[in-house]
Amino acid sequence: MKTTKPKNSLQAYRRYRSENDINQVNRILNLYHCLPRFPLKPCPMDQLKTEIQAWYNDEIDEQSIRKAIKRDLSKLEKILVTGKLHIIPKKGNRPSEYYLSEDASIEKISSELALVLVMANDYLRQYLPYQVYEKVEGFFKSATMQLEQNTQLKDWPNRIRFVPASYYPLTLEDGNDAVENIYTALLEQSWMQCEYRREGELKKRQYMLKPHGIIQDGHKQYLMASKLEGQRGKLKTFNMQRFDKAIIDKKERIAINIDTFDLDELVEAKEHEDAYFEREELLIKLRCENDLEDELQSYPIDVDQEIIYQNDEHFILEAKCIITTSLLNWFIEKSHSIQVIEPRELFEKVKVHVLAAQDYYDLNYDDLEEYQAYEREENEIDSFFDDELDAEIEDVNHDSVELDHE
Repeated sequence: MKTTKPKNSLQAYRRYRSENDINQVNRILNLYHCLPRFPLKPCPMDQLKTEIQAWYNDEIDEQSIRKAIKRDLSKLEKILVTGKLHIIPKKGNRPSEYYLSEDASIEKISSELALVLVMANDYLRQYLPYQVYEKVEGFFKSATMQLEQNTQLKDWPNRIRFVPASYYPLTLEDGNDAVENIYTALLEQSWMQCEYRREGELKKRQYMLKPHGIIQDGHKQYLMASKLEGQRGKLKTFNMQRFDKAIIDKKERIAINIDTFDLDELVEAKEHEDAYFEREELLIKLRCENDLEDELQSYPIDVDQEIIYQNDEHFILEAKCIITTSLLNWFIEKSHSIQVIEPRELFEKVKVHVLAAQDYYDLNYDDLEEYQAYEREENEIDSFFDDELDAEIEDVNHDSVELDHE
């Protein structure tokens, strides 16, 4: 006679299997997150067991836990979408060591997300300090591998390029320890003891800062931070390439009042940039050559700017804006095509720079021969005195000079 399990017993068994499967998934996920990634140091089995033992039945013996961990490691290796689980066997009683390749991933991502990550990689690798970038580089490599698998194209890193908005190429080596410590302090929400040189200055100033955010504007990074003044933190902006030193300060500063801020509002107000005329928004009027219309339509000075056409050669641009350093530099760069009409203080500001440039270029190239001849004469004099000094040294009787040697 065929027997059947009681209904309650079957439900309990299903509930047990479901809970057991959920627990196994959690164990594998914890293994995935606990395992170090290359180039970090591999993790021995004893250390791994200590970190994830809470996810296993505490009533089973140590040997059974080790076997369970090895089974879960085997299953983790099978579900990796990219990358590998590496095992380093040891001789004798020494425990084996485990680590993941830097591109290991258990998540299958769409082609669109993979493309975004490949693009983000090309951009961020130019600006992040290497000590930060190397810890996430593997995730970008995994995205690249999945994109190549999805599209059957093998050269995606050569299909995406972000060119820095500057006249020199940026590399990861351009960073310094100060920039790395700024990122660490931002993640830890720590204060920093800093040495900083203001724009256009060589003098080093001592500040106590607490980072709040970073703004990338062109090829420059700006730090938004609270500057400690007494018992108050005053919001300030700092060019991150101007830090000579940034040391994390572990001291707790509970009683300090910190200004609240909205990063979007700060960016809109160009708070991260130096500005003229006490950062006041000025109503400006420019007379521009028509060749500039396309640029000003594509990259407006002001969202509410107005273009008034005059004739076949010129138009009038009216806008309201803060005159930042970059905007003033643009006026100077385009001074051959732009004439400031209003306000007067802006006209005078641009005029000073234009006339200063004219002093260097209001001459024929042949007129530079006098300066070049002077430079050659100075170099010949320097060379003559160097030769005379060398001759005097050679005339010294080296036998009469006593030297101490070890």
